[in-house]
Amino acid sequence: MNRYDFTTVKPDRSTDCNVYTRMDAMGITTPDAIPFAVAEMMFPIAPPILDALHKTADNAYFGYRQNEAPFRQAVCAWMAKKGAALTPEQIVPSHGVVTGLGNAIRAYTQPGDPVLIQPPVYGPFMQVLRENERRIVENPLILRDGRYEMDFADMEQKLLQGVKLFILCSPHNPVGRVWTRAELSRVHALCARFGVPVLSDEIHQDILRPGVEFTPYMLLDPDCAAFSAASKTFNIAGLSQAYFYTKNEEKLRLFENAAKRDSGEVFNPFGMAATAAAYTHGEAWMREMLAVVYENADMLQSRAEALGLPMPRLEGTYLCWLDMRPLGLDAKALQELLVRAGIEATQGSFFGPVGEGFIRLNVACPTQALQAAIARLERALAQR
Repeated sequence: MNRYDFTTVKPDRSTDCNVYTRMDAMGITTPDAIPFAVAEMMFPIAPPILDALHKTADNAYFGYRQNEAPFRQAVCAWMAKKGAALTPEQIVPSHGVVTGLGNAIRAYTQPGDPVLIQPPVYGPFMQVLRENERRIVENPLILRDGRYEMDFADMEQKLLQGVKLFILCSPHNPVGRVWTRAELSRVHALCARFGVPVLSDEIHQDILRPGVEFTPYMLLDPDCAAFSAASKTFNIAGLSQAYFYTKNEEKLRLFENAAKRDSGEVFNPFGMAATAAAYTHGEAWMREMLAVVYENADMLQSRAEALGLPMPRLEGTYLCWLDMRPLGLDAKALQELLVRAGIEATQGSFFGPVGEGFIRLNVACPTQALQAAIARLERALAQR
């Protein structure tokens, strides 16, 4: 029996939250419909985090001189559980992973430099690269027997083109792969051979199917740079608190300089308090959450495949990747079908052209809400 509440939809339609306004604008007005597009949970927040936020408010100090020590120490302790030993000085707070990604791109590359990514991949990777005038080099993932793999032969050919940086998504959003140590070792071997540094986005590192192991890239390459946050694991993205880390002193200095220049040094006291509380007192809540998420994922996969819609088995993240191509619909018709079913999902094209025909569906929600959405989809398909 769960100690925490994973059956209440939060936020609901009575909450001041723009996700429902957006759904209404799309024509999704089904009373029990919830958003499935954005990578945030629909669960009540973990009580230890809420307690920390109340305490921060009661302290009534919101000035520039926040104490970062509890935040840094909590991050170090959390990462140590994964085998990644860090000192507080090797961590740089960031306003968010995407913000930090932009800082890192400007710190480590120049306009016009080629940067390698692996689509289908989180859309802001491409957006940030374009905004900073870097050249995108794609190493598409391969879908083989219902599971995505890296194309190492293609990766080698792309690295030969003079790539200056490789942005790794680990675990991978949106395909739900948790790269094995063997796979990451091959990445490291190739990148080391061509002298290409790796920047690893590890924001989903805690959201793992039970029995699946996450390997921080730092364990293979101590000189790598990486990002993470408590935001996805504990649903506190709106508090805008992430962190960058590296053991390489030069990379650390370059990133710190870019971050100070581009984003400033003042951070949200609520974000720091929430992260420290999550990493110090939130593990029991996280484990219960993961059990609900992966039961939901398995239920969705079973019912989707009964409809002839393949879905790779979710290994990490709470984001399922459904192959809607068997329906033979273009993007507009697929969106119309989803609206009729009262489902707001992210179309695969957001993750690059190779994602067209897929949708990403968030299953970090009460099971009954997901069951209702699947039932509506089944009815919409039956009425085609």
